[in-house]
Amino acid sequence: MLMTLLSRHNLRIFISVTLLLFLCSAAHTKTVVGLAPGNSGLTSDQQATTHLARTLGSQLQEEVIVRSFDDPATLYTWLTRFREVDVAILPATALKGLPAGTIMHVLDIHPNRKAAGLFAVAVRPEMPPSQRSRLKTALLDPLSGEALSQLGASAVVPPGTPVPVKKVSIPAQKPVRTSQTI
Repeated sequence: MLMTLLSRHNLRIFISVTLLLFLCSAAHTKTVVGLAPGNSGLTSDQQATTHLARTLGSQLQEEVIVRSFDDPATLYTWLTRFREVDVAILPATALKGLPAGTIMHVLDIHPNRKAAGLFAVAVRPEMPPSQRSRLKTALLDPLSGEALSQLGASAVVPPGTPVPVKKVSIPAQKPVRTSQTI
């Protein structure tokens, strides 16, 4: 009788541990970055998006997938309704008119071309603050900046920050002596 109880108890423990391990392995983390370049400055070149995914993946220590979308409205739907995208890179103008609290604007991306508009990096508000902080740190890293420059970005900055201007020093010219006789 006691042996039967012990074997049932061991079987329950074995099943519980097996289920726990199975469920934990299914919780593999990955980040999906959505990109809606439109006609305004960024490109969705396959090689550049793959480079960005690898760079962010190595910095975040998790799998990163970069998906391109035809327009910002579709990306917004995949971010908020389907929740298949964790991070959205879209034109900043697409954020205007959205209901308050649906997404969080975490960074700005300035494109290389002066005629192009500003881009915004947005996440869902329920993204844990620690994950949001890690993402911002990774995107502000110079390695990510290099990967984003292949997509057409010149600078990644906190929202509302102007583009950092590279100062070019012009050497001072020596005064020219002229000899004039009076």
